[in-house]
Amino acid sequence: MYSSSYRHQIKVEAGQSDPSEPSHHPSLAQVVLDGETCRTDDVYHIAHYPTQVQVAPACWERVRMSRAMVNRMLARNEPIYGLNTGLGSLKKYALAAAELEAFNRDVILAHSVPLDTPPLSIPSVRAIMACRINGMVRGGSGVRPELVQQLVDMLNLGVHPIVHGRSVSVGESDLSPMAEIGLVMIGEGRATYAGELLDGGEALRRAGLRPLTLHPKEALGLISANAHSTGCGALIVYELKQIVLGFEYATALAFEAFRANLNVLNPHSIAARKFAGQQISASNLRTLLHGSALFEVGTARNLQDPLSFRCAAQVLGTMRDTITYADQVLTAMLNSSVDSPLTLPEEGTLNSTGNFESTSLALIFDHLRLALHRLILMSTQRLNKLLWHEFSDLPSALNDDPHSHRLGMLYNNISRSAAALTAYAQTTALPASLSYTPGITEGIDDYASMAPVALNRTWTMLWIAQRSIILELLVASRALTVLAQQGRLHRLGTPTAQIYAWLEALKLDYAFDQGAGSLEHLARDFRLTTLLQVGGLGHASPK
Repeated sequence: MYSSSYRHQIKVEAGQSDPSEPSHHPSLAQVVLDGETCRTDDVYHIAHYPTQVQVAPACWERVRMSRAMVNRMLARNEPIYGLNTGLGSLKKYALAAAELEAFNRDVILAHSVPLDTPPLSIPSVRAIMACRINGMVRGGSGVRPELVQQLVDMLNLGVHPIVHGRSVSVGESDLSPMAEIGLVMIGEGRATYAGELLDGGEALRRAGLRPLTLHPKEALGLISANAHSTGCGALIVYELKQIVLGFEYATALAFEAFRANLNVLNPHSIAARKFAGQQISASNLRTLLHGSALFEVGTARNLQDPLSFRCAAQVLGTMRDTITYADQVLTAMLNSSVDSPLTLPEEGTLNSTGNFESTSLALIFDHLRLALHRLILMSTQRLNKLLWHEFSDLPSALNDDPHSHRLGMLYNNISRSAAALTAYAQTTALPASLSYTPGITEGIDDYASMAPVALNRTWTMLWIAQRSIILELLVASRALTVLAQQGRLHRLGTPTAQIYAWLEALKLDYAFDQGAGSLEHLARDFRLTTLLQVGGLGHASPK
C-alpha cells in the first residue's frame, strides 16, 4: 500500500525521472509494502519512478516469527522438502546440516539458466523485486529479515540485476528469473548500477551493500514464486489502461472521418446493456466527440454503419471489463503467500503447498491477448473502410489528386501494414495455456501453466496494439484532410479537432506524406501518453 501521505506526494510524470538512478533520497515518494494491500498501480510507480520502498513495521515481526519457526524445525532434523532435502525429483535425497549452505548457493546457480534473449527492462526488474518483497513480508517464506532488507536496499539504491524474460521457466514458479536476482544478492551474476553494467558483487559494493550468505530454505524462499509473471503482469495492466484509451481516441477520430451515425452512442441505448466497460467506453467516445456536428439530427450519412463502427463501444468495453478482471486476479496474487513449503507459525509447521501455481495468470494473459486481438481487428476494418470509396464516399485510397498516385499508394501500403499487424496479432493471441507439459523431473513436475510464455506473448501484443492505433489515426486524419480540401469537412468535436491538429503537425514533423520511409520513424517515436494528453481525457493515472 502507499503510505498515508504518498498519494499527495506523487507528482512526477512519465519520463521525468530515471528509476535506474540510485534513489535513496529523503524527498522521494514512499511506498509501504505490507503484504496485504499492494495494487498493480503501486507496482507501476515503484517500477517507473524513483521511489523509497519501505516495509510496514508490523511485517518485520511476522518475518522474524516465521524464520524462528524454520530454525526450530531444522533443529528437529526431520525431513522437510526444500529445507533439508533436494528439490523436485531429488527430494528423495536428504541433506546433512553441513551441506545446507552450499546447497542453497547451488539452488541459485543451478536455476539461473536463461535462454539467449535480451534482458528485461529496468522497470520490469523493479516490478519483480517489489512483488517478491511484498510476498515475503507476509511471513510465509521463512527467510531472515536480512534477506528481505537486501532486496529493499537494492531496489532503493538502484542495484538492478540482469534478468532474462525468456527463460526455462514454465510456470510452476518463475524459477530462472528469480534465481538471476538471487545471483546478484549473493555477489554473482550481473547488475546495472548508476548506469553501468557491472558484476553483481561490484554493483553491491558500489551501493554500499555486501553479498548475502544464504541460510537454509532461503534460496527456495526466493525462487519459489511467480513474481516475474505477477510483477510484469501489473505493468501490463497499467499499460493496457492507456492502450484502450488510445483505441478510443482512434475510434473517435475514425467516426469523424467516416461521418458515422452517432446514434449508436445514445446513452439510453448504451445503458440498456449492463456491462460496466461499455458504459465507460461509450461515455469516453461521447466526450471525445463533444461538439461534433455529427450529433445533430439529420447529419448521419448512413442509416447503419458497418459493425466495426456500430459495435465499437461494445468491443472497447469488453476490453475494459477484461482489464478489470485481470487487475483483480493480479492484485490477489500480489498479496498472496505462494511459497512451498509455507511456514505456518500459528500451527508450528512447514506445509507443502501448490500456491505457487499460476494458471490464473496464464489464463488472464491469454484472455487479454484475445480481447486485444478483437480491438486490433476492428481498428483495421475501420481503417480499410475509410480507404474504400464505396464505403467512405471519399477518393479511393484517399488519393485526391488524379495526376499523382503517390499518396494513394502510401495509404494503401498502410492498409497492408495494418493487415500484417492483424495477422501477427492473430497468431500472437493463440493461448499459451493450451500447451502441453511433458513429465519433467521424473514426472514430479507433470503440470505447468506456461504463464511466463503467456506473459511474453502479451508484451508482443502491446507492441502490435500501439502500432494499430497509430495506423488508424494516420488514415483517419488523412480522410479529414481530404474532406477539408473538398470543402465538406463538418464541425469536429473539440477534442477530436485537437487530436487532428496534433496528428497533422506530427506528420509534418516526420515528412510523413512525402514518403513511406518516415512511417518507421514516426511509429518508433510515437508517444501514446502525449496523444492522451492532447485529447483531453488525460492518461490512465492511478486513482
